[in-house]
Amino acid sequence: MVIPANSKIIDVVVDLATAANATTNISVGDTVGGATTILNTLASGTTAGLKTVTTQGGGTNAWANTGTADLKLTVTNSAATTAGEAVITILYAQAYNTAVQP
Repeated sequence: MVIPANSKIIDVVVDLATAANATTNISVGDTVGGATTILNTLASGTTAGLKTVTTQGGGTNAWANTGTADLKLTVTNSAATTAGEAVITILYAQAYNTAVQP
């Protein structure tokens, strides 16, 4: 996933389409070392369905302004699991942090 520069992240939705066979912590972050920048260890559980991102959200500053370069994201998990499928949707406002907005 790539979030355009100067964007504001509004929400992150995690849909566990297929339940995992063990609880794992899902993290979303930038590819240059901030593995939990956007989503900080959301416990997946073993039940399919929408997972609410509340206190697991990453740093508020990262959500408020993604910075002056495009933000390439990576998804990681903490447990070795061979089952489960997650769909992660990130809602953002493009060019939110610019002097001239679209």
